[in-house]
Amino acid sequence: MDGLGRRLGGLPLTLLNVAMGAMKKALSALRQGEPVGHVMDFEALKRILGFDAHDAELSRYRID
Repeated sequence: MDGLGRRLGGLPLTLLNVAMGAMKKALSALRQGEPVGHVMDFEALKRILGFDAHDAELSRYRID
């Protein structure tokens, strides 16, 4: 069980490491005026970030 705990405990660091590496590559490409490699489409990004749910909740408080 100890090994499993270490593997699970290291998962957030692994994900953070991968994300940071991707951000560094993207920033480097942008700095050099080159296109960024893999970019998620905006609709998928909005879904993951919860924009639609946020907009739906916001509309409940709209005053016309």
